[in-house]
Amino acid sequence: MTKDTIIDKIFERFDGAFAENTIRAYRSDFEQYSIWCETKKISPIPATADNLAMYVDDLSHTCKSATI
Repeated sequence: MTKDTIIDKIFERFDGAFAENTIRAYRSDFEQYSIWCETKKISPIPATADNLAMYVDDLSHTCKSATI
């Protein structure tokens, strides 16, 4: 199963549980994380604690904390 298929299945489960804009924001966040993972040559799924910590650390150099 591909990354996109897995994510699509996860977001299908969210249907009705969150506002459409929230789902759109979650999808955008995941896409940004996936792009970052590609640059680091790591798999976005499963998202490990170490990978997420590195991602947040990288974001902290260019984004304000409210954005992260």
